[in-house]
Amino acid sequence: MKVLVVGLIGEGSGKTILASSLVSVLKKEGIDAVGFKPVGGTEIWARPEVLYESRKRSTLVTGDALVLERASGRPYPIETYNPIGFHIVPLDPASFNWSVKSLFRVTAGLSSRVALGRVSVCLDGKTESLHFVNNDAISKSPARLSSTLMEVASSLVPRPIKVDKSFAERILEGEYVEAADRCLYSLEGRHEVVVIESNSDIASPTYASLSADLVLAVSPGVVAMVDGKRYYKAVSVSSVAGKPWSVTAEEAVALSGIMDYVELPLLQDPEEGYSYNDLYPLVDKIKELGDEDSRAR
Repeated sequence: MKVLVVGLIGEGSGKTILASSLVSVLKKEGIDAVGFKPVGGTEIWARPEVLYESRKRSTLVTGDALVLERASGRPYPIETYNPIGFHIVPLDPASFNWSVKSLFRVTAGLSSRVALGRVSVCLDGKTESLHFVNNDAISKSPARLSSTLMEVASSLVPRPIKVDKSFAERILEGEYVEAADRCLYSLEGRHEVVVIESNSDIASPTYASLSADLVLAVSPGVVAMVDGKRYYKAVSVSSVAGKPWSVTAEEAVALSGIMDYVELPLLQDPEEGYSYNDLYPLVDKIKELGDEDSRAR
């Protein structure tokens, strides 16, 4: 079974906290669940620990992958949880002659700030990766950060290839999502439930992610339950060239409608996540869908 977690707003919707908490709660309920983030980037100024972890593991690590890995508690390579990942850097205003307008024009395009990245594919229980480095983005980041990034790049295995922002653009446009779907198929074959976290506010990060049994659309304080089949149809009729990431989750939910919604509490410590008492309507729905699937077989 697949549960897709999408955000109704671009940033700060609470996807990662919900996805990781749901995995933890399902496991405590005796359900074999695992988390998955097909495509994900981390703003390294906000999450500098990913640089340390990347250096330690010799592979690019994102913040969401760390959270889902911890919740899942499985001895998989971290690339399995997040096959396509990248590090996003802040740009140095001095590189733009302290012109706020020029800096804004560049930072509006995410691809220009992708400094390091990784594309991994799951093969026979193992992962194979390609790392890449965008020296142009690194050169335009603050000098001390630029030096740290080059140190991280030199620690990655395999060594990163040099690319420009057009390569990052192709990744963001979905050119390599089949690699992520290979990892999703692998997890589906091993676990009862795969909880898939989308990125930003897109309707689905990959083709295979869209065929979810249940979709959870989250915004701060509220999560809506959406029928997977209705959501699939809504995205399919709205997508450009059949790409589900060309549609926003908000657009898809507006077309598909919701089955029910749950109000979420404000967490004093987000790292502790939500409890069963907070998420039991979602857990009950997942159990119900699992029972229906078992009877259908």
